[in-house]
Amino acid sequence: MRLSELPNKGAVLFGFLVLVAALAMLSVPRSALGQTPTPEKGAADTGLTVTGTAWIDAAPAPPGTTVQAVVNEVVCGEGTVVSNSAPASVALSFSLKAAAASEKAGCGADGATLSFTINGKPANEKLAWDAAAVTAGQAKFIDISAGEPFAAYSGSMAVIGGPLPEGAILDAGVYDPLHPEIEGTVCGKIVFGKDEGLSRAVPSSYAYLVVPPESLKERCGKEGDKILFRVNGCVINNAGWEPGFHRLDLTFEPRLCIPSPTTGDTGGASQPGAIAAPSSGEAAEVGTPEVRVWWAVIAASGLLTLLALGGLAATTRRSRRKA
Repeated sequence: MRLSELPNKGAVLFGFLVLVAALAMLSVPRSALGQTPTPEKGAADTGLTVTGTAWIDAAPAPPGTTVQAVVNEVVCGEGTVVSNSAPASVALSFSLKAAAASEKAGCGADGATLSFTINGKPANEKLAWDAAAVTAGQAKFIDISAGEPFAAYSGSMAVIGGPLPEGAILDAGVYDPLHPEIEGTVCGKIVFGKDEGLSRAVPSSYAYLVVPPESLKERCGKEGDKILFRVNGCVINNAGWEPGFHRLDLTFEPRLCIPSPTTGDTGGASQPGAIAAPSSGEAAEVGTPEVRVWWAVIAASGLLTLLALGGLAATTRRSRRKA
């Protein structure tokens, strides 16, 4: 069958062009789909670009806070916190350029370690000088904190039978079987679909679920404590409390909901549970940009197939009438 024999060849051609355009979208650079591109290297770049988040006493440092990079008491770079909230792609609150020793004596070189200060207070974290990143013009990312040490957790969020509706709550609290009255104290939480400072959660990941120390929030973290992680009250994981920024990947399966214990361990027993459906007018997350591109390809392919089948059926009917 030739294209000229189809009564709706214009529509078929249109469907074909739609398919080509959808396929072309797959070649769009990831940076155009909301990913943060790697900074390009400039000809005069010899220092190390450092970006990250800054925290004071378990809270995001406010805009205007000064961050300095220091090597052996020599200030090698300085930046200012410009945001204490989470952009769509990555939580980023400061950026600075730490000078190399060739630019400023005593600064960055092989074997050097960058220390940081936040408004003059020493940060708990350090960063090794990375000559390869300098050569490639790549930025180094780091979370830094000053004041009372705290624990912050980030990672992937796999939901079996999901997705989670907007408004679902991921929280963390201390569980002590010897002191059951502590159970129920929420030390940190994130509401899905709602950014709060640098903390945020989407159906596939979460970031900066903060569990402050007992000195900042009563009945919360101290060395040796067991932290329970819950979604809508269902326990999904646990970890020992330890100061610092940690990666913890979580998985939630609603039908295997384990309610928070009140006395002793649950022994791993599973009980039925459910997630509340989105309220009227609320829409659940429909997918990432990559997923929407694939839906465009599928839709275009289906349209082209239907048009081609329609043309084939029409041609067959004409051939039978002629016979």
